[in-house]
Amino acid sequence: VFPALSILLFVFIPLYVRNRITTMPEYLERRYGPHARTLYAILIVASYIFVNFALVFYTGGYALEKMWGFNRIAAVWLLAIVTGAYTIYGGMLSVAWTDFFQCLLLMGGGLYVFFAGMHHLDWNFAAVVGSGQRAHLIAPQNHEVPWTALVILALSTNVWYYATDQFINQRCLGARNEWHSKMGVLFAGGLQLLLPLATAAPGMIYFVMNPALPDHNAAYTSVVAELIPAGMRGLVVAAVIGAIMSTISGLVNSTSTMVTLDLFRRWKGRDWPEH
Repeated sequence: VFPALSILLFVFIPLYVRNRITTMPEYLERRYGPHARTLYAILIVASYIFVNFALVFYTGGYALEKMWGFNRIAAVWLLAIVTGAYTIYGGMLSVAWTDFFQCLLLMGGGLYVFFAGMHHLDWNFAAVVGSGQRAHLIAPQNHEVPWTALVILALSTNVWYYATDQFINQRCLGARNEWHSKMGVLFAGGLQLLLPLATAAPGMIYFVMNPALPDHNAAYTSVVAELIPAGMRGLVVAAVIGAIMSTISGLVNSTSTMVTLDLFRRWKGRDWPEH
């Protein structure tokens, strides 16, 4: 993450903000022509619809089903309608403010789960980290994801995702000026230091509590159900749902921006007013 955020901070943000770029495909048009803009916009919109949306909606439906017993399909529709309503009505401003409050919920609720879990294990960090190869971040060459793959991902896929993806960069492009945009990236980098404690660590804690868990996807919901009291459980559930809704709203806003500016306006709405 940090190599990619550094490249975004020092290379791409000045490039985007000083040239008043609105979308990533627009930048490609300035460099390589209109066909590059159209092709990239279609590819990114399609990937959002068929990959990102599908994964996020499934995660939200799964979480609501496991935590509250909701029907999974009904939960997906509920998330889509509620998140779509405030995103369409309020636009980028509503996405920014709801993301801000949902980030507070996610960090607060996730860290609460982490501290409750560690207290339950008597702060046995060694058990959570594990031993042998499980305790090493740098895996050997014959591992499923060796360290060489991680280096290549950090310098290729991560750079593409953080520096050229509309979903990530729309917040930077909507900042007041270059300084605000850079401070947002720095703040996001700081949050990356705490985020694993709120998201990944609870699952590692539950692995110690129940190594034979048949469905690893249920680790987070299981540790919440077992350790968090009823009153606080609502806050944690709200944090999880808030994180999912935040991702959905950002995807909706980014997708609509590219469909409107990179595809529809250039095809049929050149002379239409902004509204």
